[in-house]
Amino acid sequence: MASAKKKGRAAVRGKAKPKPRARAKKRVKVKAKKQAKVKVKAKAPAVAMRMIDLDPVRKCGPATSVERLIRVVEKKDAEVVNHLVFLDRHGWYCEHGRGCPAVAPARKHAGRAYR
Repeated sequence: MASAKKKGRAAVRGKAKPKPRARAKKRVKVKAKKQAKVKVKAKAPAVAMRMIDLDPVRKCGPATSVERLIRVVEKKDAEVVNHLVFLDRHGWYCEHGRGCPAVAPARKHAGRAYR
């Protein structure tokens, strides 16, 4: 028995040592190739704005501080929106607020009148 080599306790008891489990390989997510995204641009609605200068004294009264009054008729496809754009000591604004899209074209229109 001297030539027989003992391999740990398992060999002494007569049981074979269990094999270690194979380690699971880490799964690496492979990104799919990006497909070219085609954006379909929706046609912007045709917007037409018509400017009509109004008399501020006649519309707002003799004690008004309004210097310029412009009615802007905005046409989007079949929809029509009326705006009143004022210039007074507070600056340019529309009845719908300062951020109304009719204010910028009205200011541009008023600037052309003085040229």
